[in-house]
Amino acid sequence: MKGGARLDYAAEGRALLERVNLNLPGAPQKYDNANAVYRHPNGATLFVGNVVIASSRTELESLGISRIVFCQDGDDGEGSMTFASDPAFKYLHYPIGRWRDGRRRGKLEDGEAGWRDSVFYGDVLSTPANTGAYFQRLFDFVEEELECKQNVLIHCLAGAHRAGTAGIACLMYFGNLDAKTATLTAQVARPVVDPIGDFPLLLESLDRFRASERT
Repeated sequence: MKGGARLDYAAEGRALLERVNLNLPGAPQKYDNANAVYRHPNGATLFVGNVVIASSRTELESLGISRIVFCQDGDDGEGSMTFASDPAFKYLHYPIGRWRDGRRRGKLEDGEAGWRDSVFYGDVLSTPANTGAYFQRLFDFVEEELECKQNVLIHCLAGAHRAGTAGIACLMYFGNLDAKTATLTAQVARPVVDPIGDFPLLLESLDRFRASERT
């Protein structure tokens, strides 16, 4: 990544899927469309997965999933919320690959950082509170659905980078883990999880926010 340009997460995801589908050297021996990464005490399960399962009603139903966190950008043809028009499904659009864009937009009218629809306003890394505000929308959605005994899928294209990072963040929140431990845990559950690019900075900032909340 040169000159501060944003990494093309969609391209990285496509490259991963191509390696897997073509069975080229370096592809994992097993690549699941979704893997469970966390189970709520009530039995509801959080999955991280790819666009294949997110676009298949049959596969979603086989895992009892109708609550979905959509981590793709959703514009310029980069993914869609396939079943958004079906009232049986509930979505959260969480375009985590664009987390840096809030700094350019500036803050909301009240001078605070926060969300408006699926767009975050403010510099996510500038304060622990901003980082907390950035992730809380994700945590609130997942927590509410799990507590209602609804399984949840977090997905992007390959289920590795964007959804993987969001899944790691959820493990930090629900499992009370630091970023390193949560990353290792997610990778055991789903080996293709890989917070590439500047995602580690985002997870480290979440670590600092959580530490500030404990003091």
